[in-house]
Amino acid sequence: MRQSSRIVAAGAARGDITRILDDAENGIPTLILRNSKPSAAVVPANELDAFRVFQRLVSELGETLEVSDDPEIIAAVHEAQAEIKRGHIVWH
Repeated sequence: MRQSSRIVAAGAARGDITRILDDAENGIPTLILRNSKPSAAVVPANELDAFRVFQRLVSELGETLEVSDDPEIIAAVHEAQAEIKRGHIVWH
């Protein structure tokens, strides 16, 4: 079973950049934490365009995912993220 993502501290990321890049090339994103808070992510290069589309959409809507506590919205966003990860962008 392939790992879907991993999380590393910034200090560990400095010494593990080769593995982080290898993971990205194999489709595994890495979230990098600084002071226990998300700071950056290394994602597969082929997912960058989908991220930019999603980022623009969120920006145009004037919201971020953090403002929603609605379980249905959160579930829909997670499903959309899974579709994007599979290379499908579906507009409803």
